[in-house]
Amino acid sequence: MSETNHEIDSNFAGRLNILRAGVLGANDGIISIAGVVIGVASATSNIWIIFLSGFAAILAGAFSMAGGEYVSVSTQKDTEEAAVAREQVLLDQDIELAKKSLYTAYIQNGECETSAQLLTNKAFLKNPLKALVEEKSGIEYEEFTNLLGMLLSLALFLFSLEVCLQCFQ
Repeated sequence: MSETNHEIDSNFAGRLNILRAGVLGANDGIISIAGVVIGVASATSNIWIIFLSGFAAILAGAFSMAGGEYVSVSTQKDTEEAAVAREQVLLDQDIELAKKSLYTAYIQNGECETSAQLLTNKAFLKNPLKALVEEKSGIEYEEFTNLLGMLLSLALFLFSLEVCLQCFQ
């Protein structure tokens, strides 16, 4: 019987999100470009006009997806940073209210009262801001969404575009 590695993969959700965006974007692009090419091919039999229309659709789709992804990722990052700032203000203004807020978050997340109190006390000894952000907002502290994943997806798309263009030569 083989042993399975059960290590915690802390970046799994991030990679899964990048994969999801790539697959959905590719599927959307394939359908859109096929629609343009089929529409133009039904209007003319000139192969170069069909090719140029498909190429224009590829470029338009790429810029559209890149722009949309940039706005989406930037907005998510700004929202995550705002959540951290909000909790920092709470800590700076009223530490007792922050403790009560974290305690309540633990209770709402299914901890019993004793466990919630112990976790709250432990969190305020180590890193209260991290605990507040992660428990109340559900985001990983200091691991904000970054634009690198978006840029890697775009680079992969451009590479596949280059491969497709080489097929036509």
